[in-house]
Amino acid sequence: MSAGKMNLRPFERRLLVGVLVVLLLVVNFVFIWPHFGDWAKTQDRLNKAFPMLYRRGAPGYQLIYDDAGWRLFERTDATLAQEASAVSRTDQGSMGGHHAYSDY
Repeated sequence: MSAGKMNLRPFERRLLVGVLVVLLLVVNFVFIWPHFGDWAKTQDRLNKAFPMLYRRGAPGYQLIYDDAGWRLFERTDATLAQEASAVSRTDQGSMGGHHAYSDY
C-alpha cells in the first residue's frame, strides 16, 4: 500500500520516509558494511593461490591493456589455432567421416 493511498498528512509522510531511511541504514550497517573487507580477502586468497596470474596472465594469453590496476588479456593466435585444429580433429573423429547432411 502506498503512502498516497494511506491518506497520510504531510508530516506523517515525512515521518514515514524518515523511519524507512533509518531502517535502511540499520539494515546496511548490520548486513552490508561488515562484508566490505570480504572482496579484499578473496583477492588476497586468489593472489596467494596464483601469484603470477595477475602479472603474466594465463598460459596462451597476452596482455593487451593495462591501466590503473585493470588488465585485459587476449588469447594468442597460436592457442586459437591449436584449439581449432583439435576441434576439427574431434569433429572428424566423432562423425566417422560422414557429414550430418550426407543423406540429403
